[in-house]
Amino acid sequence: MAGLECPMKNILPFRRSVHRSRANVRAASLRALVAAAMLSLPAAAQPAPEAQPAPEHGPQSEVYAEAIRVEVINVDVYVTDSNGTPVRGLAQEDFQLLINGRPVPISNFYAVESPVVAAAQGVRRGASEPAPEATATSPAKETPAQAQPPTDQRLHVVIYIDNFNLTPFKRNKVLVELRQFLRDFLSPDDLVMLATYDRELNLRQPFTARPENVTRALMELESISAQGIHMQRERLEYIRRIEDSDSVTEALLEADRWAGSVRNDVSFTIDALRSVVDNLAGSPGRKALIYVSEGLPMIAGEDMFYVVQQTWREEMSLNATTEYDMSRRYRELANQANANRVSFYTIDASGLTTLTQGSVDVDIVGAAGTRTFFDNVYRSNMQSTLQTLAERTGGRAILNTNRFLPDLERVAMDFQNYYSLGYINAEGNDGRLHRVEVKLARPQRGWTIRHRDSFRSKSVETRMHDGTLSALHLDLQDNPLEARLVFSLPRPRSDGNYDVPLAIRVPFKNLTLLPAGENHRASLRLWFAAKDEKDEVSHVQELPVHLEVPAERLEQAMRGQWEYSIDLLMEAGYHDVAIGLLDQLGSQRAFLRRGLTVGEPRPGSR
Repeated sequence: MAGLECPMKNILPFRRSVHRSRANVRAASLRALVAAAMLSLPAAAQPAPEAQPAPEHGPQSEVYAEAIRVEVINVDVYVTDSNGTPVRGLAQEDFQLLINGRPVPISNFYAVESPVVAAAQGVRRGASEPAPEATATSPAKETPAQAQPPTDQRLHVVIYIDNFNLTPFKRNKVLVELRQFLRDFLSPDDLVMLATYDRELNLRQPFTARPENVTRALMELESISAQGIHMQRERLEYIRRIEDSDSVTEALLEADRWAGSVRNDVSFTIDALRSVVDNLAGSPGRKALIYVSEGLPMIAGEDMFYVVQQTWREEMSLNATTEYDMSRRYRELANQANANRVSFYTIDASGLTTLTQGSVDVDIVGAAGTRTFFDNVYRSNMQSTLQTLAERTGGRAILNTNRFLPDLERVAMDFQNYYSLGYINAEGNDGRLHRVEVKLARPQRGWTIRHRDSFRSKSVETRMHDGTLSALHLDLQDNPLEARLVFSLPRPRSDGNYDVPLAIRVPFKNLTLLPAGENHRASLRLWFAAKDEKDEVSHVQELPVHLEVPAERLEQAMRGQWEYSIDLLMEAGYHDVAIGLLDQLGSQRAFLRRGLTVGEPRPGSR
């Protein structure tokens, strides 16, 4: 079968967790390098007997219908009173939504309150008094409460432990309270995932509806090294070098070396966070990323230049900090999180720390208290990033506390008490960033309102691309079309690779077919991506597919299934294959993933 061999590229700098079984590792692996997994795609479909390929041209080749695709942007809003307690009972008319400063109509309204958290913490009621269950309303009617949240409201929680920027003792204190949080405060419908950053990103537990699996994985982390202690020792050493320098030039050189090293490390840390955010792009529903570290610098090495200034009375030294300003990278990360409906909940594991350098006997002569000042600069610099990421994405920052559970309970209140405002995007899918503002029609004294401050419109193609990668890397599948992936026996090739037949099967009754002359036709698009045993990933490829059923055979076809066959060109070993399927006329989409082992693995493969 004629095919197109797709080019490969590096997508995600993740790797497998070494603490999981081989089978689970395959499902959980996220790392992607220069891809060797190859996809060979066909030039045409192999249709089911009752379907015929639609002709490219001709008087009856056009389906006289237009599929109107409406992009609904959901803005999750949290309203709390002066005590931080959720304000319940607000209705659609209590909110005003502004996009780029312009009021827009709210097309969908969804209010959620949790009886569990409400009973434990107490809630404050607003103007109206709804029933305590979650309700969803539109301008035209009210929908009854649902036992399970709709797909676009289901919560995905990522626990992200930044071992590179943590010390073991402080990290483990947070882990203890995180385990209790997972046991006591998540809803049965919530999905939880655990990832760590250890100079490279590890997926320790894929998304699961069983939080006890994540709890066990968190317990295992307590015995794993955290590397933040080495950075703290290095920082103190550089302060000593600057103070012992023979000239201001030498002192500035030491500050530059430290700041350059920190900037390099922070860049990798941001890249890892961006990878998680990007992988969540295609998943429906709300996403919360609970990020645990001891902070990240907004300006790399800022405190060192203050050390130079205080030691050498060199005011110009602070000008050098502009070179190490990382704020743009954090803004980009927050914008991407907002584009993917991800809220950051940041935890500073440092807690209420003593300013370790504040004793008089180590202060600079004639400048008492300077060591305390340096530590204050350092702490403020490290925490400002955590505050910024949380505020810009509508989350919370947990800072300056040694007891994390009370604040984690407030995080749980966010998860289970919120309002979702739906807005039909009329700006066009231009990929631009749009400013979001939400106001209360009748604000009360002491009430605060939180939400993400922007969104990025996405085309259908971008959303399908993102969803295919989310299925491939995080196994986030969504299949309302009831599609199936069926592999047949691989055929060895003379070059040592294999042709692997794959059939995509969908019940005809789930597809939208419209009359076109004497036939009924559907218009579909497929997205393909594959990942091999070395976690090397193919480009996502797209194929248009048109099918046609004669009118006299339509009833028979509706009792069967449509099939589309392709050959995948693969090396020997384990592979994951993800498919995105879009029914263009029905505006339905599906994302699937399935793994298989092809032939005998080559020497050196995992």
